[in-house]
Amino acid sequence: MSDETLELLWSMLTNEQLLELREKGAMDDRTMASFKTELFKRCLIQFDETADAVAKAVMAAFMEGLT
Repeated sequence: MSDETLELLWSMLTNEQLLELREKGAMDDRTMASFKTELFKRCLIQFDETADAVAKAVMAAFMEGLT
């Protein structure tokens, strides 16, 4: 995963998630790999939630346009 991708994913984390990661302390290679996996999972969840919200808004606007 590129540094730019990690930066983008990192910026999507909430403050609560950032605090949780900071509390875990320094990371060795194994925990960094685990961190990247966890970060990716969390971002996929956020992407999914955002996509659902956008789809609902588009559908609502479409339905409103029909009436």
